[in-house]
Amino acid sequence: MALPKLNTVEYFCKLPVSGVEAKYRPFTVGEQKVLLQALEDGENKTIAHTVINLVESCSGLSESGDSVRQLSNTDLEYLFMQIRIKSVGEETTIQLGCKDQPNCDGITPVKIDLNSIEIEGEVKDNRVMLTDTIGVTLKVPNFNEVQGIVENVATISTNDIFNILAMSIDSVFTEDEVQNRSDFTEKELECIRVCVKNAPIPYDIRFKKVPISILEKIGQPTSLKGEPLPRIKCDLTKYE
Repeated sequence: MALPKLNTVEYFCKLPVSGVEAKYRPFTVGEQKVLLQALEDGENKTIAHTVINLVESCSGLSESGDSVRQLSNTDLEYLFMQIRIKSVGEETTIQLGCKDQPNCDGITPVKIDLNSIEIEGEVKDNRVMLTDTIGVTLKVPNFNEVQGIVENVATISTNDIFNILAMSIDSVFTEDEVQNRSDFTEKELECIRVCVKNAPIPYDIRFKKVPISILEKIGQPTSLKGEPLPRIKCDLTKYE
């Protein structure tokens, strides 16, 4: 005997980064209780995965072959906000501290209309030329990729940021062919970063910042740590 289905209103929204049309419903009282328990726990990883499970349950992305965990953080947060609006209302109250902290510990409650929140900016041309004939295309990393690198967003390190940038490389192309990220091993991608890092300044001085711009987008090479070279002692008294 099949389980009865809940009769709920279904809504639709267009995700700002991927452009996918997502179907969703309000969360139930039981689902809200699980979310509140995760918030009380306070662990960032617990909260993140609880939100993921909630969005998976309340959205119809899996029906269209899409995965919530493959969404970018922007799309994920936007979809969660839409679910929240339809579930408990479009207004929320946050506590803002005084701008003169820590000299002032005053707290001011501020109401925010979630419907008024908009995504600013746009995804521009994602191609970056390394030379006249070789370039890379970049993508927005998804939730799974970021979580695989950063365990705790509250303590994200500089190295984590560079690894996320490196994860954003989607493909490398030339005039004749395109190689997708899946075609490269991590060692080969690291080789690309090292080559850009050590590339000479372009012959045209106007382009001297191009290598820096590329590394900001694809990530810095991984720094290798090792034992320092031993100091060699030489007796030069015999030459006096």
